[in-house]
Order: sequence, then C-alpha cells, then structure tokens
Amino acid sequence: MKKKDSYHCEKMEIEKKAEPTSSRSNPTPSLRTETPALSKENTKFGFTGKTLEVNGRTLYRIIALKDFGNVRKGEKGGFIENERNLDFNYGAWIADNARVFENARVSRNGWVSGDTELSGNAEVTDCSRATENVRLSVNAKLSGHSWLSGNTELSDNKKVSGYIRIPDR
Repeated sequence: MKKKDSYHCEKMEIEKKAEPTSSRSNPTPSLRTETPALSKENTKFGFTGKTLEVNGRTLYRIIALKDFGNVRKGEKGGFIENERNLDFNYGAWIADNARVFENARVSRNGWVSGDTELSGNAEVTDCSRATENVRLSVNAKLSGHSWLSGNTELSDNKKVSGYIRIPDR
C-alpha cells in the first residue's frame, strides 16, 4: 500500500497544457551548465540544466525525480531560483514555464503552471492553484483550495483563501 502524504488534498484535476510565454518579466534563455546544490532530503526534484535569466536572477528548470500526485518521474517542470522555492515534502509543483524566485514559495500541494510568476515573498499553498498568466508578488498569498487564472495579479499583502475561483473573464 502506498503511503499518503500527511497533508492530503481532495482530487485536483489539473490541466497540463503549454501556455504562451508572456514578456512581462522578459525571461531570457541561458546556457549555464552549473546548477545549485540540492539537500539530501530532497528526493522530489532536480535540475535539468536549462536556465532563464529573469530580472537579473538565474532560474533553473526542474525535473521530477519520482512520481507524486499528478506528476510523473522525468516530467519537466517550471523554473525556480533555489530549492527553497518549492516544498519537497508534499505534492506541490511548478509546471510549464511558471517561474518562482526571490523568497516566493509553492508549498503543501500548491500548483503553479502556465506562464505564472511568483516573486518577493508570495506563496501558493494548501491545494491552491495559480494558472495561465497570474502574477503574485510582494507578500501575496493564495491558500485554502483557491484558484487564480488568466491575466490576474495579486500583490502587496493581499490574500485569497478558501474555496474560491477567480478567473480573469
């Protein structure tokens, strides 16, 4: 019998489709070969070697090292600046061309995909999703099964929590 995470979300149907890349933060592909060191406790993801330069910061594309949730071993994810940007103890994931950097974090089964960008101290957590072209910055927090999509921006100390879906349409 497969061991379940101590923090479990209800079934999340997550659309896995490539989203168009926006020019909001002007990501630039780079060909760096070195990648940041990962802790021994992290058996969830590694780095592919592909990088992006965003706002003067180097971000690294992730790859799943094992199956978990809706993610399969070998699946390429989005881009992070360092290991602290993605929780490796639960089912959180950064997919497609999503970018998470500075002190921003995706944790406890949060899901970030499409061309979404998290920066500052922004957080997506507790089974919440940020998809398509969402921007979270400063101290913005998305939690409690909430879902932001489209061309939505959340910044400063704004928080969205609970079973709520906010599309841009």
